[in-house]
Amino acid sequence: IEDEDAAPGYASLAASQFEVIENEGTGRLRVNRLGSAEGVLEVAYSSWASTATDGEDFVAPSGVLSWPDGDGSSRWIEFPVVDDGISEEPEFFQVWMEPEFEVSGAQNDATVVLMDPPSYSRWQRLW
Repeated sequence: IEDEDAAPGYASLAASQFEVIENEGTGRLRVNRLGSAEGVLEVAYSSWASTATDGEDFVAPSGVLSWPDGDGSSRWIEFPVVDDGISEEPEFFQVWMEPEFEVSGAQNDATVVLMDPPSYSRWQRLW
């Protein structure tokens, strides 16, 4: 007997905050499929700028993540990060997912912190 109404599990961001170094080139946010791996699962995601500027600090991610029936592996939201070469405080933007249904405990939004690469000038002086 198969339950035709079995829930397909749900998507959840792996953290509420992700840190990305500007010179990494690409930011990656892990999204896990939790609950059941039965059925097809799709979740749309998008973003909005906070102190980080879309096009100058990062390219705003948006799209749809998909899992086929039986696939319980993680997916990634990826986006380009722009290394502006300017020494500055960390900058932020938000990512959120739009699930088909709300699940208690699911992490549907996260803050992305764009950070300057570590300064090596101090170490260069020592060598």
